[in-house]
Amino acid sequence: MTAKSSATDGDPGTRPDPAPEPIDDGAHPGAAEEALVTMEADHRRLRLERARTVVHRNVLWALGMGALPIPIFDILALTGVQLKMIRELSALYDVKFSESLVRKLLGSLLAGFGAASVGTALALSLFKLFPPVSAALSVLSMPATAGAVTHATGRIFTMHFESGGTFFDLDPNTLRAHFKAEVERSRAAVARLQAEARPGAPRTGAAS
Repeated sequence: MTAKSSATDGDPGTRPDPAPEPIDDGAHPGAAEEALVTMEADHRRLRLERARTVVHRNVLWALGMGALPIPIFDILALTGVQLKMIRELSALYDVKFSESLVRKLLGSLLAGFGAASVGTALALSLFKLFPPVSAALSVLSMPATAGAVTHATGRIFTMHFESGGTFFDLDPNTLRAHFKAEVERSRAAVARLQAEARPGAPRTGAAS
């Protein structure tokens, strides 16, 4: 006796159950890549904000070092502040720090800044030996110069690290003209910081 066939066997009008439709979870091709790009952009923005904070903090230190009443020592102290700032920036950007190389880079940048400008800073430091008028002029001018040079140095190294550079591929000869322009722009930023430092002055945040 032949087994009874299923009611659907051989029935041309019967269709198999359709495959389930994929669930639309809102994702689309490239969504993961877009999310990664957004995360990287956020990371760079936060890192740049931290770099500006590092520069801002060390500019304040430089202003204090420039006001030291001891001639020559103020310049040595300023060099120490700039080395500290660059060390902090290199740690932020995961760039290996070399103090000897950084000293050479700083010396080369300042040499390209112009003998007159370097001589002026030295003169402002030495003026502290001759009270009262020259010392007063030095105390007013030296901090501004120290702050502007430190701010410009911080911006130069921040931009270089942001582009993926290291200490070994930074060519000071190609940056000297840019450094001089940065120092001039930094004078205005430092002037704002000095104004904010006065009692009762409004705060505008870190100098950019």
